[in-house]
Amino acid sequence: MGTLQTYNHLIGSCGRASHWSLALTFFEELHWRRLHDARSVAGILAACEKGHQWTLALHLLKAWIRDADVVAWTATIGACEKASAWAVALDLFQELRQRQFLHGADEILYNAAISACAQGEQWRLALSFLEEMCELQIHLSTMIYTSALHACASRWTVALQLFARLRATSHADRVAFGAMLSACDGAHWPLALQLLDEIHDAQLKPDAVCYSAAIAACDQGQQWQLALQLLRQSEPNVVAYSAAVSACRKSGQWPWALHLLREMRRFELESNLVTYNAAIGACEEHWRLSLDLLSELGQVQLEADLLSVSSALNALKGWSRALQLLPETGDPIAYNPVISACSRAHRWSFSLHVLHALHRTATVASLAAAAGHGGGGAGPVLLGRMEGLGCELLNAMLKP
Repeated sequence: MGTLQTYNHLIGSCGRASHWSLALTFFEELHWRRLHDARSVAGILAACEKGHQWTLALHLLKAWIRDADVVAWTATIGACEKASAWAVALDLFQELRQRQFLHGADEILYNAAISACAQGEQWRLALSFLEEMCELQIHLSTMIYTSALHACASRWTVALQLFARLRATSHADRVAFGAMLSACDGAHWPLALQLLDEIHDAQLKPDAVCYSAAIAACDQGQQWQLALQLLRQSEPNVVAYSAAVSACRKSGQWPWALHLLREMRRFELESNLVTYNAAIGACEEHWRLSLDLLSELGQVQLEADLLSVSSALNALKGWSRALQLLPETGDPIAYNPVISACSRAHRWSFSLHVLHALHRTATVASLAAAAGHGGGGAGPVLLGRMEGLGCELLNAMLKP
């Protein structure tokens, strides 16, 4: 029969090796022998965190809450944060504060809480945690600042202030620079380029995350040529290429968008739906290319979504070609460009044909577009159909 110390050592070793189920077996044996202590509870919860078992960790914490110390709470909050259960993580942190356990808190606990804020876009809460750490005299490390930068990614000025604060008090590493780059939106693409230069000046080699964030900033700022230059400097990766293709789409550079899509194959990068949708959108003035790309999705084992089909439909423009693509989708929103194309060509009778095929899936906006361009007696007919369709849609939504 092993001692409590032996069991705790076994639980800890299993947890560090990601053998959470074996750690749980040892913990259950301790419970059966009534030998467990706070270290046992913290150990099994740490094993759950390491093994990505956040629901089990939550269950065990509630079951053994009387024996749970701040280390056990930290492991459970960390497990929830790593599983993107950010709301649960923040609720646990709030409960921990109410229990006045923060006297044993450290940067690991606060980093998990701030990272949960980043997932939930709770930037104000993240800043309050930073101030709380200062009050508790917990060191604000580069890791803490980086998590806070991610939380404030949607607030550029706040992120910039945090980054300046980091550089004034600590060392900004490549990960911190990447977080700041992610906060640079389209209007601040010059800063993204400046940050890349500063990374080089600090003798920190930019990684794929840094380059991808800078390319995304150029994409939003419609700087497609700069996006391509940065792409050539980066290690080939899907995120960077997708952002570069998007930049080409926004600037109408469809030849470059197609070239980059083909280039991904040479680098054996798996194009995702985001990349293809951007390329289809780039070919808006060349409907045959859009249809080719749409057909190509099946060859690369990707399934077209609403954006894929709608982009291709928009490229068709002509009502007759638009009608040919109707069988590709059953989503009512994707039919809007078809009806709009028919209405622009004053083919309101075809609009009625499409609505008949749609049955209950057409949208009021589509009907209104067709009615507005129908001419003659089309308006009253379509408006009457709108009234009937509205009732049908309401009945359909109310059905269980």
